[in-house]
Amino acid sequence: MSLRTGVTALARWAVFFALYVLLADTLETPELITGLVAAGLATASVMVLERSRSVEARMRTPMLRFAYRPFVGLVTDSGRATWALLSLILLRRPVRGRFRVERYTATGDGVDDVARRILTEWAGSVAPNRYVIGIDPEREQLIVHELLPGSGPLDPLELG
Repeated sequence: MSLRTGVTALARWAVFFALYVLLADTLETPELITGLVAAGLATASVMVLERSRSVEARMRTPMLRFAYRPFVGLVTDSGRATWALLSLILLRRPVRGRFRVERYTATGDGVDDVARRILTEWAGSVAPNRYVIGIDPEREQLIVHELLPGSGPLDPLELG
């Protein structure tokens, strides 16, 4: 392990430990020991994941031109999800989800296409009514599950 890797690991461990202490909101010895161990495990996990990364992605600023859309969907779809929950609990109506498919062409192996897929899967899953199941590169399709039927693009950032 190089000096740079060791310093990076130590810095990560310190950040994870500080976050744990902040969230635990106590300085009792058992909590501090737990925080030390949890921070060490988190640091080790990040290092293993970084070494196993085989795909590179490059996000470009124009990819974020519609970055507000997932957050709008977060607000509007919260109402839909609440309605689904209330109708299930109070009215005993079952909720019938559905799958939707949309054409998606950013299926190459280039760093831009990888970034587009990552952003699309994140942005399409922020709203509680939708979850991106995946992207089928062979059929060039974006596959999404909706709890309640909705309108609007399945790819809110329009990257595919």
